[in-house]
Amino acid sequence: MAEDRRVRKTKQAIQDVFCEMIKESTLNEITIKELCARADINKSTFYLHYRDIYDLADSIQNLLIENVCAIIDEYDYNETVEKAPEMWKRIAETHFKDSKSLGSLMKQSGMISVVNNLEKAVIDTIMKKYVEAGVEQGTEAYFIRHLSVTFVINGYIGVLREFDVAEIENAMIRISEKLSTGFNVGI
Repeated sequence: MAEDRRVRKTKQAIQDVFCEMIKESTLNEITIKELCARADINKSTFYLHYRDIYDLADSIQNLLIENVCAIIDEYDYNETVEKAPEMWKRIAETHFKDSKSLGSLMKQSGMISVVNNLEKAVIDTIMKKYVEAGVEQGTEAYFIRHLSVTFVINGYIGVLREFDVAEIENAMIRISEKLSTGFNVGI
């Protein structure tokens, strides 16, 4: 069942305010009272959607992971490397281009779990594609693919985490170019 438009709007307002607040404070310092005041909602409205601040943070993290993995799922297993530049450009444009985006959470010191969980989910999503294509777990072929995927995904996510929003698109293009040429001179 699809969420009511008002519910979506309220949740979006809460998430936007949370993303602003996490830049100013740690997760432990954010209060529901202040978040509600900034979002212009009452506490009972907050509690209709979330148990506490940690539930909100988990919900935002899960939404980011779900959205990123949905983009990856659109690609065939053999395209996850070949079309990585296109895939990661789409991910960057969707979730990392502005300071209110879900991806902005990755840059906050108290939200390292977002980075770790996103990396794991992306790697698992890609490896699942290889298994579905017939690469057997526990084999040398699986190990090599897993090693390569882990290396590449950690690189892309590191770029997303480290670079400024304005630099993301160019950084993703450059890293993709370097991957396709084997990181030759001029990195």
